[in-house]
Amino acid sequence: MGDEVALHADTIRTVVGYLRSGISVNVVGMRTSGRSAVLRRVVDLLADDGISAVTINGIPALHDRPLAALGVGGVEVPNAPSGPGSLSAAVTALERRISARPSVLVIDDVESVDQVSAGVVSAVRRRVPVPVLASSRPDGRIQNQTVFVTGEMAPSARVVLPPLRYDAVHALVHELLPGTVEPSALARIATKSGGLPGLVAALVDTGRRSGRLVRRDGLWVVRDGLWDPSMAQAVEPLLAGLEEQHLDALALLSLAGSLDLEVARSAIPWQVLTQLDDAGLLQVLEDGGQPVIGVFPPLVAEFLRNESSPIRRSRAVGELSRLLGDRGTWRAVPPTAPRAVAQGAPAMIGRRFDEQWQVEAETRRTAWTDQPTPAHAVPLLIALLGVQADAEEVDAVVRGTNPAPDDPRSEALLVVWHAVDLGLRRGDLEAADRLVAEAMPRFPEYAGLLSATRAHLCLITSRIPDDALLHPDQVGEDPVNREALRATRAECLVAAGRIAEARAELEGFDPLEPRFRLSARLSATLLLVFDGHPEEGVSQALSYAQEARAALDPGAYQAYAYVAGLGLMMAGRLDECDTLLSSVLALPNNQTLQTHFRNGVLTLAAVVASFRGRASYAESLAEQAEALGAPRGPYPAMAPDMATSLVRGPGAETSDALWDLVDERLDAGMVVSAMTIAVAALERRPEPARAAELAERVKDVGSALVQTLAEYCVAVGLDDVDALATSAGHLHEAGYELYATRAGVTRALALRTRGDIESGSRQAERSWAEAAVYAGDLRGLFAPLARSVDLTSREREIAVMVSEGMHTAEIAASLVLSVRTVENHLLNAFRKAGVDNRDALARAVDTWASTGTL
Repeated sequence: MGDEVALHADTIRTVVGYLRSGISVNVVGMRTSGRSAVLRRVVDLLADDGISAVTINGIPALHDRPLAALGVGGVEVPNAPSGPGSLSAAVTALERRISARPSVLVIDDVESVDQVSAGVVSAVRRRVPVPVLASSRPDGRIQNQTVFVTGEMAPSARVVLPPLRYDAVHALVHELLPGTVEPSALARIATKSGGLPGLVAALVDTGRRSGRLVRRDGLWVVRDGLWDPSMAQAVEPLLAGLEEQHLDALALLSLAGSLDLEVARSAIPWQVLTQLDDAGLLQVLEDGGQPVIGVFPPLVAEFLRNESSPIRRSRAVGELSRLLGDRGTWRAVPPTAPRAVAQGAPAMIGRRFDEQWQVEAETRRTAWTDQPTPAHAVPLLIALLGVQADAEEVDAVVRGTNPAPDDPRSEALLVVWHAVDLGLRRGDLEAADRLVAEAMPRFPEYAGLLSATRAHLCLITSRIPDDALLHPDQVGEDPVNREALRATRAECLVAAGRIAEARAELEGFDPLEPRFRLSARLSATLLLVFDGHPEEGVSQALSYAQEARAALDPGAYQAYAYVAGLGLMMAGRLDECDTLLSSVLALPNNQTLQTHFRNGVLTLAAVVASFRGRASYAESLAEQAEALGAPRGPYPAMAPDMATSLVRGPGAETSDALWDLVDERLDAGMVVSAMTIAVAALERRPEPARAAELAERVKDVGSALVQTLAEYCVAVGLDDVDALATSAGHLHEAGYELYATRAGVTRALALRTRGDIESGSRQAERSWAEAAVYAGDLRGLFAPLARSVDLTSREREIAVMVSEGMHTAEIAASLVLSVRTVENHLLNAFRKAGVDNRDALARAVDTWASTGTL
């Protein structure tokens, strides 16, 4: 993990800043979290400042040997380390080491330092106020050795090393694996590891060696789950030092998957729960109701389920049966499950989703085996799709289900779910449509449901369906028919931007069937986003997402997260959007019905990463999206095969590809999606005739988003600075801050092209300031402006030095140039950037004219 420290770059900068100010730091993290790597990198950076490190390492095997830590660290200690004379000599030797030059005292694994060495450190710190850089485990603060050292560190700060976010796990996995990694494989690694770098590396390495992580068609995928017995070597250190009562408690929680805190406390003493929590081995999730606890990281739970002794497992199962026996169909989470948001929360949430579906599939499989009727086959089929069962198993259930002439509803639903699998997971829309069409004469009482299914599959995979499918002559008396048709019509109207008609379709619509209630809610929230109320749409979508999470419904959760992410992006709230999407991408990807929303999340994340200047991450996500080979969905950012074109910079090739996609989306009736892509195409290459033709084509579409974007497209095509200013104002009024910022960037470029460099600079600075209210890093969004400044490498180097507060003479000395030469470079930089003073230049290269990428 050569680049592991880069994953904790923000933490490292914080720690170095404290130490440079003379403030001691205790870096707290679990084993495998990268604590030691962070300390080594901090030491390297301090060495660049001329500060040397005196390092003491805690050695668990020697923690009961007096002065062992000091001796191993190279401090001269007496051969017989006992008595006042020996202690005095050790204090003097350590004091001499840290007083010889500017130093920092580094103590790795404080809790494993022997007590006498800890006492010597405390004595020296009272004599010499040298900064201390220590590392400890989460539960280290309650151990004597840790207290002896950290208690003498004032002034000091405690810096907790958080689990890696999805984007950091993504970077680490791609460092370890050559090529593209399938998104669900990445999500499973992120979930099981809990974001601990050591476990990420162990999962990847063991997965490759055991054949559980394999490369197929150029894409790394997981085969048969990630757990392998050899993984125990990476997990066991996390459990070192625990007593039997702690292991029993963790085994019980692992088999339960997760438990309400009140239930857990009736079987596990508070003291044990508190100690496990202190050690970082528990995670608490609160969804507005009773707190739920589970084992963290999830790989520890999988280890305990698979490697615990039969006696410990039997004891835990017996205790859980006593606790949960009144809950009817309670089952322990099985060993080697095929797939096993605060920082680290996605791991807990993902595991709960995963385990819920594992248990659901097992329960439904048992019921169907006992009675292979359509009524049992339908929930089994849904569960099998939820755990991504093999297509052969799905087909076997369909073939093995006995006919039930007295239950046509279940028979029709069995056809529906089989078609969903064929059309959305296997990509055979023709077979799916044929299956449903052939079933319609057999089930006339469910003609509406079957027609709506054909329409929905058509919408998700290709185009707005024909009116005959949305308004069939025959419907059926069962309310599910009208619910299905009404929900599907609303989906189509929203995708087409026909907001008033969609609103009328949704008015008073409260379906009883959960699937159609989800569809109606998604349409309602998207309607708000597309009609000038993105903030309201985000708020509702996030509220619904919380409900879905509490109900352990991963498909609904990811769908609502897509809507919220899309609204956050359009509202310019890129930091919040990035955080949300990262947490969602870390969840298992196993919901066939909502595949298009999952693809939307992935493409959205790539686009947002490109706006924030994270080019390599954006391109990697885009490659993942394209590698899925999934069909294009009906809403914005649901064209995974075009993700790379969306995140790449200007160029005729990408513009042509995007225009082809615009034409295809318009022909398919997906007007809202088409408009968002047209903006990207025109920003790359303004074409006034094409923009005017597009605006004419959508002039009657009643969506605020479509109309404000059409106005912006015309302004971009004409390269009209006044029209761009007007468009930016209208976009801002409608709440589409992202596009208002893009209009400002385009206007600044237009002003510079006209030779009005100063006005262009003022527009750029104003746009950055307005956008920065919602997003911290906008380098990708402003990259065209940064390129237009066209500073030479020397001019940019000097401008950056100015932004760091260096004076001309200091810059000249640092670069071995004359003061006159530096001043000439500065004058050129002033002219190119359109500024007339050092402060304005410093602001420019720190903001809108910055070219750095991540």
